[in-house]
Amino acid sequence: MRPRINTSKIRNVVIAILMLGFALVASAKTGYSEQISISMHQARLHATQAAADLALLQTYSKAGVPWQVHFHRLQQVQDHVNALVADYNRLDALRYKATPSQVAALDRIQPLLQDLQSQVKETLHYLVYNSVAVNMPPFTQRVRAEHASVTQIFAALCNCARNNNVLVASLRDRSAVSDCSDRSFVTMP
Repeated sequence: MRPRINTSKIRNVVIAILMLGFALVASAKTGYSEQISISMHQARLHATQAAADLALLQTYSKAGVPWQVHFHRLQQVQDHVNALVADYNRLDALRYKATPSQVAALDRIQPLLQDLQSQVKETLHYLVYNSVAVNMPPFTQRVRAEHASVTQIFAALCNCARNNNVLVASLRDRSAVSDCSDRSFVTMP
């Protein structure tokens, strides 16, 4: 006599295994999503630092600060932008594990970041050859354009964080203010 196979039990086991597999894949994706969110948090911090330096640079023009101080501050901006590029490169390496909104944010900031990096480099070059022009409109317009680029990058990263409902600043401390709050970003004077 052959044992009777209960097809409904086999079907339930197969469904349970499939659901477990999907759950494991989803949890792995969530883990990477959180890792990407943490890296995006770092990128937002670097964008905030660059914006703060650019805002300070703008006040230098109004205060008659020597061109060497402008140059030093602009080098700090370049350091923050280079850190932002490194953040982007880390994020881009994880692109295939990112959520759709994280991929969209990466796609949005990539051209902005390239433009910002070249803008800062050109402004440094401009300042070397036009040191007396720190208070002139061409230099101040460059600084404002760079600040606008940083602001767009920061906004794209914050929109992604909001879309993912993961604001890393509040992961550890639910009462912490997010780095995407309006109060935390530096505006131009």
